[in-house]
Amino acid sequence: MLISGRRIRLNRLLRFGKMFTGYNLTLMKVEIRMEKYKLTFEGWDGGSSNFDIKEVAIFRVSTGPVSFPVSIQMVRTLYTMLTTGTPGLSQAELRKAMLVLALPRLRAKLNHFDAPTTSSGKILITETFTSEHADLFSRETPVKCQFQERTVVGLICRAAAQNDKLYGKTSSAVCAACNLPKDPLRCTNLHHPEVIGTDSSSSVSRQVSSVFCDSKATNFDFRGCIPGGNSCWLQEVDNSEKIGQIVEDIAERVVDELQYLNLGFRQVFDHALVRINDLRSISQILTPCRTQEEFTTKVACLADIFNNLDLSNFDKEIKDDVKGQLNRLELFLRGRRVPLDERPIRTLKHIVSIRDSFPIHSGNTKFLAACQELQVEYPPTAWEEAWAVVLHNAWRSLRTLRMALPSNS
Repeated sequence: MLISGRRIRLNRLLRFGKMFTGYNLTLMKVEIRMEKYKLTFEGWDGGSSNFDIKEVAIFRVSTGPVSFPVSIQMVRTLYTMLTTGTPGLSQAELRKAMLVLALPRLRAKLNHFDAPTTSSGKILITETFTSEHADLFSRETPVKCQFQERTVVGLICRAAAQNDKLYGKTSSAVCAACNLPKDPLRCTNLHHPEVIGTDSSSSVSRQVSSVFCDSKATNFDFRGCIPGGNSCWLQEVDNSEKIGQIVEDIAERVVDELQYLNLGFRQVFDHALVRINDLRSISQILTPCRTQEEFTTKVACLADIFNNLDLSNFDKEIKDDVKGQLNRLELFLRGRRVPLDERPIRTLKHIVSIRDSFPIHSGNTKFLAACQELQVEYPPTAWEEAWAVVLHNAWRSLRTLRMALPSNS
């Protein structure tokens, strides 16, 4: 990722702080979601006859220091229908089918869920199967494997071992009978599966020949890498937006976005949020970054902008004991019921953390966490690239905040 040839547009320095007039700005709501979380399995519950629930699977969600339980459950009437029908499912088969169907649905809900700020013992999300879902439990329901690839001649298994007798060839039926744990159930720690296909006179099959575990070198059974199997089962979900190619004018975009945020804030709350008394701060944002000293100065200037947001008109709405302007901004916006995604303000806080920690305390935990969240390479040695990544994070966060503001029309 090379950021070069950036031109400084001095007119941006001159016009910064002046609000645009007649600028038609579209302000949109953002979607709230958890960015990263971990799922672990806590166990099965027989349910409660009082609520006509027969099977309940309890999972725990952890996101940062916060954790809370979620559940998957089945009503008794559906359980009876599936286990006593012809042919009937065993309890083990039913539980497995239930999790295969429900876990993707549960993750979809969690991907759009505003996590609580403190841990809870109360089940916050439940996925329920009723009699109306009976057709989903058909034995013929296909479950696609992530290692299965469709080509012009048919399906290919990309996990096929070198000595695979079928040379990677497979089919939906053969994949369904493979003993590799299914995608929705497979533990995150299971890596590098190798599958061998065999072809006899009566059948074609695929079976796992070897796998790696990220947490164990020996003594583990890959068939237990599903909920309710090995006690170390977990699934880690990362929905964070990965940084790709960064545009060359990212610095100019940050400056523009600060102005747009100011305009949007003034339109909605009749108050300018961003106050910059020294235009040299804008110069620091726009000029190239070649050394560690320049990186330190530029991050400090950007962090100072965030630390000096003007919320003086709203002091009565913000608790006196809330320190830090970004914390106060977050509290104010939530009090005004702005549908706030937690990520942008958290990202801006990480930029401030880099300023507060670098370079004197660059080995501390807070600094390392900030680099990880911002996707800044540690230790940052390519200073122009590191600065571009910081700017990209700032631009994306400021834009998200601005688009979350309600329309004042």
